Amino acid sequence: MLPLLALLVPLALAAPAAHAADPADPLWPCVQRFVPTVSASVFWDGPPVEDVDWRSDAEVARLVDALLADPDARPDEAVTRFADSIADPAEREERLTQLFAGLLERINAHRSTAIAAIRKQAGTLNTLADQLSDALGERGRLLATVKDPDPARLAEMDQQIYWMQRVFDSRRRAQTYLCEEPVQDEQRLGVLARAVLAHMP
Repeated sequence: MLPLLALLVPLALAAPAAHAADPADPLWPCVQRFVPTVSASVFWDGPPVEDVDWRSDAEVARLVDALLADPDARPDEAVTRFADSIADPAEREERLTQLFAGLLERINAHRSTAIAAIRKQAGTLNTLADQLSDALGERGRLLATVKDPDPARLAEMDQQIYWMQRVFDSRRRAQTYLCEEPVQDEQRLGVLARAVLAHMP
């Protein structure tokens, strides 16, 4: 089992993937920049969207749902059809502003859920790293203090450490994917905002 432990030790002590601390949140576990909420001004130069009641327009609400249902779909055709159905420029501006307000609110809500999942996963990883470090320390103390340790006990400890490492690595890979979600949401909002702005009067 010694070759196995030689591989496990450096991996275990590495803990969650190291990265430069984000000044906005030093405890943020992702290499991606921490952005708690996407501001409308990043993508939108139309009328203000604060306190816009987009849910009161049933057609707008349905279009928000449709545009967010498939993250890979191109929004141009659906937004064009919607905009072209509104002849009055003032009404078009108002309803397209409602549309963007709905997209912004829904995407920020999804990002908040993703961020919470990332933080939860980071806490789990830290706990697993501590447990793995403790197990490795216990094995090291056994070898240092007992002249002829029980081979069965050593094998049991090695097996435990092996599976702890497997779980840790699996969770760490999952965190890598989770960290991509908020950025993907931002990118999707950018695409949607451009599609809406293209039809503003």
